[in-house]
Amino acid sequence: MVKLVSIEEVYSSKSGSLKTSAMLKISPNVKSKITLADTTKPSLVNVDLSAKNWSLSHDTKSKDTTFRANWKPSSDVKVNMTQKIPGNKAYLVPNPHVKVTKTGVFGKGSNSVAVEHDMMQRRSGATLSLYAGEDKRYKLKLSSSTSKGGFMQASTGMLRSKLAKGTLLHSASISGSTKAQVMTLKSRLGSDMKTKMSYSTSNQSVSVVGIHMSNVDGHKVRTTLTVSAPVHQMNKPQVQVGVKLDL
Repeated sequence: MVKLVSIEEVYSSKSGSLKTSAMLKISPNVKSKITLADTTKPSLVNVDLSAKNWSLSHDTKSKDTTFRANWKPSSDVKVNMTQKIPGNKAYLVPNPHVKVTKTGVFGKGSNSVAVEHDMMQRRSGATLSLYAGEDKRYKLKLSSSTSKGGFMQASTGMLRSKLAKGTLLHSASISGSTKAQVMTLKSRLGSDMKTKMSYSTSNQSVSVVGIHMSNVDGHKVRTTLTVSAPVHQMNKPQVQVGVKLDL
């Protein structure tokens, strides 16, 4: 029996659209998410099916269909496979994006090395993630990728540190390349409120996200507010508001 699990409303001041998403439970292991957009008239945007180890989604505007699957050949190896069919061009299949991640490198724990290859875009990449300190307090992530011609295209890095625990449980991080960086500060204001503030040097913009969790008549409610604007146009912010109700 199909069961309605949650309803979510998201309004964006940039596009002036109101998106409504409904999460349905089709079977004990399969869920479906249907998204509608309302600008001048309602229209179907996305249809998603998901389970524990796979998902299938279709974008009605771009006509892109994406299938994702993941599995673990062993306890320390995980394989992620993504097959995209752009514009319903089925003749492009199979050309998946495959990513293999191995944990436990450089000692036990969550340290990992991942290698990936996109057959459709003819690009490859590798990522190294290292953790240190109690409760993974410090994280270093280094990534590199190649272009279609096989030449090195980009190298990026991320350094994150969880700050001392107190009234605010938060972390600070910086990520990017030599050309552009993103600085992020996350704060947790109690058990029901968290915020994230980011600054991007590439477009010189600031983004602030606030998430509040509450309980209404036994139902969980998540309210999300996102405000972003270029630093030289702070009087013209873009606002997005979302409310999700778990039934």
